[in-house]
Amino acid sequence: MDLNLSDADREIQARARTFAEEVLFPLEIPLEEAHGDLPAETLAEVKRKVVEHGLNAYNQAEEYGGQGFTILQQILCQEELGKATSGLWGTVWRPAHPLRQGTDWQIEHYLKPS
Repeated sequence: MDLNLSDADREIQARARTFAEEVLFPLEIPLEEAHGDLPAETLAEVKRKVVEHGLNAYNQAEEYGGQGFTILQQILCQEELGKATSGLWGTVWRPAHPLRQGTDWQIEHYLKPS
């Protein structure tokens, strides 16, 4: 059994690490200074960068607008994002699986990235 990470696994891990270091880490102090509330504009910018880095809905299949990461890839991603303090990792949208059972409108509105 080969327990080494694949090239795809390492790329996802590196992408998540870069996102955490470049996007989330710089928000740690401003978030603390704002008592846990970032401005809506900042959160919108983070959301845009999540999509730009290909990390949106990494727990969902591609057909639902997600990244289609395997469980291992999701863990590798979450491990890197989890290095950010104050729950900033939660800004990376991982929609609940039951949303896939919604209406077409709900899937488009709540599940797929905008």
